[in-house]
Amino acid sequence: MDHTQHHVFVTDETGITESYQHKKKCLVQHPDDHVSVLFYAEDNKALFSKEMTILHNHFPGRFLVYNQPLSTLHPGVLPQEMLESVINENTRDEMSFFIKGDAGFTDLIRQSLVFLGMDPQRIAGQEMKR
Repeated sequence: MDHTQHHVFVTDETGITESYQHKKKCLVQHPDDHVSVLFYAEDNKALFSKEMTILHNHFPGRFLVYNQPLSTLHPGVLPQEMLESVINENTRDEMSFFIKGDAGFTDLIRQSLVFLGMDPQRIAGQEMKR
């Protein structure tokens, strides 16, 4: 059996569009892998919520979405709680993190993941412009 992966996408509103196809590709091409999305948005009406629901229904137990209010992020304060929960609930052999969002967001999430003990080489980030 191959090593299984848990692909964790952490995104804000600027990065959700870019990461959607990547999430779907991970689910389709790797049937034993899990995908989690931590989506930080201004309000609870997440972009792509219909598509995320369809993916969740099509891949139950393998695709999870966590919506977080963007207001929970504060400059200089590491957003550990939700990240730590996803890390602790992992059941796959390896974890990879993909961060997409504006510069401040990607820096803050990367710092949090490193602080929580994640290998920086398993963290990919892409800054998006608002």
